[in-house]
Amino acid sequence: PEDDPLLTAAFRRGQEELLFYRSGVTVYTNSGLTAAGDSQTAAQAQRRAEAFLSRHGGRADLQLLALSPYRRQGTYLVEFCQSWEGQPLVGASGAVLVVTPAGVESCWRRQLTVFGESGSRRSVITAESALLTLALERPRPEATPLTVKEISLGYYNEIYNADQWEASPVWRIWVGGDTNFYINAYTGELEAE
Repeated sequence: PEDDPLLTAAFRRGQEELLFYRSGVTVYTNSGLTAAGDSQTAAQAQRRAEAFLSRHGGRADLQLLALSPYRRQGTYLVEFCQSWEGQPLVGASGAVLVVTPAGVESCWRRQLTVFGESGSRRSVITAESALLTLALERPRPEATPLTVKEISLGYYNEIYNADQWEASPVWRIWVGGDTNFYINAYTGELEAE
């Protein structure tokens, strides 16, 4: 990682590593966890993730976004998103943790500073219109059917090479696991998946 021009600092202690990037992303990994059985419920994984965040930077403005089984038995991907005025900031902010029965294996985190709204208020498309967009955008949808698990309105952001940007309102359509689709709530266009 020291060869990465976007990396600003790296710290190691035993099997733990903490990386800081110019974009504001921090990445924690612990490659020294020993197997502690394979029994962990989703609720236990969520509690472990929340406790880890509370001890490492706090979690005051983070809300649970998704919790799903991940790769190995008893391991969960726990995703938190940052929110602004009650709406989630989805995409590239918040925290994503891989929680094993032995503890937190990795944590990706990025905190944004929201300055407020820009421009005049505009109407957004309905959730039904966003779902229709997704249905029409998918090539051969009959080949791979999707089950929509959740749809929510929020603000989409990526990791941009900029100090400031505007985040578009989007409908986040979660279809399970780590698969999300983002439909622009102004234009009805597929932003990303």
